[in-house]
Amino acid sequence: MVSSSQAGKKATSSAKGKKESSQNSESDLLSPQEKALRDKLYPYFIMRCYHIPGNNWQQDLWQYLMNNHPLFGIFCHHRHHPVTRNVRILSLIGSFCFGLAITNIIYLGFVFTDSDYEREYVTVQYNATGTESINNHVTSLQVTNGNIALWTIGAALHALYDNVIWSLAACTYCMDTKGGMTARVDRYRSTGVLFIVLSVIVVSALATFAVTLRSAIDAGNVDTDEVDSYAAGDTQYKVFAVGDAKSYEFILAYLVELGLNYFGYYPVIGTVLFSGVLGCFKYRVIGGRPAEILEMKAREEADAQNSAA
Repeated sequence: MVSSSQAGKKATSSAKGKKESSQNSESDLLSPQEKALRDKLYPYFIMRCYHIPGNNWQQDLWQYLMNNHPLFGIFCHHRHHPVTRNVRILSLIGSFCFGLAITNIIYLGFVFTDSDYEREYVTVQYNATGTESINNHVTSLQVTNGNIALWTIGAALHALYDNVIWSLAACTYCMDTKGGMTARVDRYRSTGVLFIVLSVIVVSALATFAVTLRSAIDAGNVDTDEVDSYAAGDTQYKVFAVGDAKSYEFILAYLVELGLNYFGYYPVIGTVLFSGVLGCFKYRVIGGRPAEILEMKAREEADAQNSAA
């Protein structure tokens, strides 16, 4: 009789064997030059490095942004990048959830501090055919206190989250910088994807809580006295107009925040992190490309000393 533990070990080893065989079959399809290129780039890609040996700063900046951008990275990442498209889509879902959470958290911050979220400064009319009531809302964009906070502080925090999450997944800040690249890659394999999954779960829960709390507050703010003052037909129209307009304004503000993040704040913050100015060009993660170049030179010198000894 074969015990259940033995059967489980056999199943695990069989699954590992199938995975390794599939990887070997994919590797067999590559030319020797492509295999050499993949083996060279793999550690730097999986560690989300700013610098790849042989690249100038323009090439490094381009590969860093295209390989790690939450949206463009799904389609524009390097063909040998080890992070799969499924993981990137999962990370993008987490980014959407973070944007949803920050949109609602900023609104709740205005509510709990008794600040005027809807104080309007500018109205951008983008459809001249709009009529009154609800059509005035869906054909214009109101720039309010809340929207300004969302599109500046909120979008910047969103971009910072997107830039940092993969670095934290790779745990580059807590790894021994004197360790070899192979050891780092092995540790990323065991923790990186798990960290991304957990972060998506946490951010999704936070977004759900924020949306639920905002919905409850909005439902309690309905002016029933004003609604009751209308006739039955006008009442239905008024309720529809207010509810639909608020929903539209929320969705529009959220979409604008996403656009500002992916096309504005993310490239800017990514470039700042890449430059290394935040870490005085020498501290890992925030030291950017200059810190990685110094680290690589120190590793090469250490290897040269060891080989000479």
